Amino acid sequence: LSEDAFGLSELFGKLEAMDGDILFAGDGSVSYRTEIEESFGDRAVFAEKHLNTPRASALCGLAYEAYDRADFESYFEMKPEYLRESQAEQQRKSRVQNG
Repeated sequence: LSEDAFGLSELFGKLEAMDGDILFAGDGSVSYRTEIEESFGDRAVFAEKHLNTPRASALCGLAYEAYDRADFESYFEMKPEYLRESQAEQQRKSRVQNG
């Protein structure tokens, strides 16, 4: 799957088309575990609890691998890539549209 932001039902629809087991990790896998189990049954595999919290050491490992491949850019050129608007932006747009 490409990077994107979408609702749970849309995510489940995309994952249902995949073959084999599906690994769920992160805080969302904890919050939605019941729904995941109901939708995927035995195909749902969950990461161990200690792997559901992002760690700086994991980011450092990924950064080192990218550096090793010469796949990096200057931090002056880096920009965040947001996959969806923040809740505040969504609320502001809603207020503007609804007058």
